[in-house]
Amino acid sequence: DGGLTGLQDAVAILCFIIEVKTVNISEAAEVVQAYTLSYCKSLESINVDSRNPYYKTIDGNLYSKDGTVLVKYASGKTESTFEIPDSVRKIGESAFECSRHLISVGMSDQITEIGARAFANCKSLKSIKLSEGVTKVASRMFYGCEKLEYVILGKSVSVIGKEAFNCSGFNVKIYAPRTLQYIERDGLGYADVYFDGTKAEWQ
Repeated sequence: DGGLTGLQDAVAILCFIIEVKTVNISEAAEVVQAYTLSYCKSLESINVDSRNPYYKTIDGNLYSKDGTVLVKYASGKTESTFEIPDSVRKIGESAFECSRHLISVGMSDQITEIGARAFANCKSLKSIKLSEGVTKVASRMFYGCEKLEYVILGKSVSVIGKEAFNCSGFNVKIYAPRTLQYIERDGLGYADVYFDGTKAEWQ
């Protein structure tokens, strides 16, 4: 708790040891590394000084100042569902990582990019439909989502990144569009793919 000008590994360690519920980001903070806040498993609110030119807070979650990037969802929130605001165009790396209470997340088709590990280790996440604007499932996006049942990929997805679905259980169903062209190393884990195209296109 306090003004932070750069979140480093030390913050992650402190969050892991101490049950931090609130993080205050100062006017001077320029870079916030979302992954460090993922270890704050009791974190319920990320507050930003209103004079900060780079970030702002909405309902305790961290966004870019213009609201187009969801930087970090407070991972200790107990709500089971979350609807991403329509202003968002990008979900940052590790934005939802370790949000253990979330069962589902909704998003608009205005979102065009989702960062690596965005939903990693969301232990309760069961289903999600990605935006029609997203072209790649980033590396380790759903890593460790043990209860994940199905993911519907948008019709623009052409690549599934490295280890995107690793350690996400044995019963995951991925509904993939015919635009899918390339799957990086271990991209599917043990998931079953339901491909919306011909056998020839899949091969």
